[in-house]
Amino acid sequence: MASREPGHQIVRTPTITPGVRPLFPEKEVGPIPQHIIEMRQKEEKLKDEASSTEPPVSIFKRNNNEIIEWAKPGVFLDIGCSEGCYLERMSKRATRVIAFEPLPTNINHIIEKYLDHLPNIELHGVALWNTPGKMKFYLNGRGSSTLATSWQQAPDLAGYQHDKFIEVEAITLDSLNLTDITVCKIDVERCEQYVLEGGAKTFTDNKMLMSLETHKGIDCERIEDLLHAYGYKIWAKAEAGVCEAHQIEEDRQYFLTNDPDVSVELLRRKHTK
Repeated sequence: MASREPGHQIVRTPTITPGVRPLFPEKEVGPIPQHIIEMRQKEEKLKDEASSTEPPVSIFKRNNNEIIEWAKPGVFLDIGCSEGCYLERMSKRATRVIAFEPLPTNINHIIEKYLDHLPNIELHGVALWNTPGKMKFYLNGRGSSTLATSWQQAPDLAGYQHDKFIEVEAITLDSLNLTDITVCKIDVERCEQYVLEGGAKTFTDNKMLMSLETHKGIDCERIEDLLHAYGYKIWAKAEAGVCEAHQIEEDRQYFLTNDPDVSVELLRRKHTK
């Protein structure tokens, strides 16, 4: 790995050649913009302050861990993998893990913590969208980031600002022509619709178990229509266990599948074990 200089970072940029590792030749970029450094410092401070009051494992994370354990072996997708908290668990279960994360600080963390000792992980340092190109990636200094502009409807609540962004590369999931996918986790901060639109063939052709987290400011009806068009059944987790969801709502987590071998009864049995 190339040596680091203060204020510089190592990123790996994608060469779309599935199956070849490393997919991301190292190159120096920098210096890191000062507002990105300050946001990252604020994120770490907020994490430290919250650590004494937050439960050790959130309900969403526990549910995602269950999805990973329930799934058939195959290719696992982690879309919006952040700092990669699911990668090690996925790596043990999957033949191949393909992760997507556009934020350079998170990319560096994943490279340093996971890639050297988990050889079946491929990290794409890009965002997923419904069209390819360069896009503004907004940061709010609270540990969240997004390509979506729906936060502009309530900027004070979201914490995003027009001038707090970096430029990232976006691709469509379908451009990778992926096969043998059995698991997909999507957590993309208001961008769910655009990931689904850019992966129509991938989500239709692969029989998978999916975890989808929704956020405020999304078009729930559009997301629901896409999922039904792709042949997915939609379930949610409730106190009584896994149950059918009749509609997509904001700020929820859903289990989905287009695999005829997976039923809600099977998930209920697994959940109660």
